[in-house]
Amino acid sequence: MRRISLVLVLAAAACHHETVSPPSNQAASRPSAAADALAFLPVDADIVLGVDVASLRTSAVWAEYQGKLTNLVGPQLASIQKSCGFDPIQAVQSVTLGVFSKDTANTVVIVRGLDRDRTIACLKTNVIPDTTVAMDRDVVSLIHKTGDRDVLAFADGSTLVLQGSKQPTADGLRALVQGGAPLRGSASFLEMFDRLDRGATGWIVVNGNASMFDKLAGMGNRPRAIYGTVRVGAGAAAMFDRLDVVAEGDIMTVTIELSLEKLRSLVSMMMMMAGAQSSPPSPSP
Repeated sequence: MRRISLVLVLAAAACHHETVSPPSNQAASRPSAAADALAFLPVDADIVLGVDVASLRTSAVWAEYQGKLTNLVGPQLASIQKSCGFDPIQAVQSVTLGVFSKDTANTVVIVRGLDRDRTIACLKTNVIPDTTVAMDRDVVSLIHKTGDRDVLAFADGSTLVLQGSKQPTADGLRALVQGGAPLRGSASFLEMFDRLDRGATGWIVVNGNASMFDKLAGMGNRPRAIYGTVRVGAGAAAMFDRLDVVAEGDIMTVTIELSLEKLRSLVSMMMMMAGAQSSPPSPSP
């Protein structure tokens, strides 16, 4: 029987003080934008994560949930396919992003795999509802009905960089794109990142300075960082669910494996909990 395994590895270490030392010749030392998973990510982002979408599409997990994803974005996706002639979900190869925990609207997203010319031409057709598109040379501004604004530009023919913040500007995005990979100047981040499984479907690194850990800091338990990977792949019938916890010095590693059936049950349970929390309380008799 074909089974799917999801492996999650998390590690937490003691507190630290972040120091950043950019390379003296950053442009020469970093890989190209097309190859560098850390390109264009801000050095002070609290949460950094990546997803290998191309790998995810080949898994049974994708086959299981693709229909739900399509239903969720169905009208918008149909509009893009009709107006622009391509399916962005099938075109995207990977997504990485950096988020600031105190202001989650302040986010940088890097999408690889979209064709630059086709994507920009598509955006110009006002394919996104309630959004006005404005061009400033190589930078596209998406001005939403709410007043929020996102700016995006292509670093090369298939690497899109999008920045969302309270006051994003075209010049600010250009500086971000031209800045190379500033996150590689953080020795403590690279210490965590270099331990990640490069073949994983997804990865995440969370800085211990993130605001989500403020309550733990008051108890003296603030972590240095939390980092981990998620692998989705096919296994043999002998594959079994497991939970392993291993402590080595100040590093704790948790490994979890889930079958597709267990994953399906977990997702259903989370959806039920989310539905219960969003439902209004029943009226008293």
